[in-house]
Amino acid sequence: MTAGPDLRIGAIHRTISGTGLTAPDLASAWRAAGLAVREVSEVDAPAPGTVAVTARGGALVVGLPGGPVHAVVENLLLARALGLDPEGPHVHALPGGHAPGPGTDAVLRLAAVPLSEVLAAHAQGRRMPRKSTYFTPKPRSGLLLAALEA
Repeated sequence: MTAGPDLRIGAIHRTISGTGLTAPDLASAWRAAGLAVREVSEVDAPAPGTVAVTARGGALVVGLPGGPVHAVVENLLLARALGLDPEGPHVHALPGGHAPGPGTDAVLRLAAVPLSEVLAAHAQGRRMPRKSTYFTPKPRSGLLLAALEA
């Protein structure tokens, strides 16, 4: 990968579906987990260190403790506070700019990961949390071909 002038890192959000959870339900569970939750009239783009949530019954902004945002969202907001498996049937990745599917209970919008954070993780030999970055443009397929022996 290159950090050339055309490189863009997009956000990958999360959706919750099939749970029946509303904004008041989410706010209550997240507050019980010790998170700062603000009810807002409408959701803007999330600031770094926050998650902007739209759900039936309202909109919320959730302040997050330190750490990689996507990992905190999956481990704390979804798994611990709501009891949802981040890789289970109720949680889905949503690339920025895409509409959520039908039956979505809530959309958790996250800020895009800065390139400096991606490079720092690489330099430290760490992996980024799953589904945390969306890079464009994508490398062309077929740039490297291997000879296959019959």
